[in-house]
Amino acid sequence: MMYRTEVSFTDFLDAVIKGGITDARETYGDQYPDQGFTACRDKTPAQLRELLREARCYEAEIGWVCNVVSALLIGTGVEPIVPITGSGVTRAIEIIQALVQP
Repeated sequence: MMYRTEVSFTDFLDAVIKGGITDARETYGDQYPDQGFTACRDKTPAQLRELLREARCYEAEIGWVCNVVSALLIGTGVEPIVPITGSGVTRAIEIIQALVQP
């Protein structure tokens, strides 16, 4: 069985966004708007930081994505976008484990 040894930032970010949308819809219903999550798609950490500064209506979703991405960044020795939370670290670990498994 082969395991991936590296996770691309793009794959990680896509998994954060997909998981966030799924979790929000499970909590708030299928009609939950996902614009805040999708606004984060294909962004770099610097672009996410700027998006978070500009956010109004979707601040919670963008903040969540930045929290989970920040956990990854800290783990790789890069400055985080925002202070991390335990749930952000947990989600980052879950995503990495899911992405490296065959």
